[in-house]
Amino acid sequence: SGFPDLVGHDAIVHLLNEQKKLFDFEKVKVLEHRLLASDNEHVFFERRDSIVNSKDEVVYAFDIAGIFKIQDGKIIEWRDYMDTSVFKAAWEAKDKASLHSL
Repeated sequence: SGFPDLVGHDAIVHLLNEQKKLFDFEKVKVLEHRLLASDNEHVFFERRDSIVNSKDEVVYAFDIAGIFKIQDGKIIEWRDYMDTSVFKAAWEAKDKASLHSL
């Protein structure tokens, strides 16, 4: 995918902080989401996210498919699948090697 596999809160926060530096973003907004299927343990969904900068402008918008695994009413696994070429192009354009070292 171009992204490293991340496990745990600290690894995810680190990646988001690096992305914030790269894209000058303040937040990620979910623009649209659709539930595709679910059972007692899994939720399969599709959504469209956007990265919004400090001026409240959409920098990038992209589609994601994901799967949650639920146990005792909590998400215990979360996998997202997306075309990461827009991020790769941005990394290469800004020559940010720090994200590749994760």
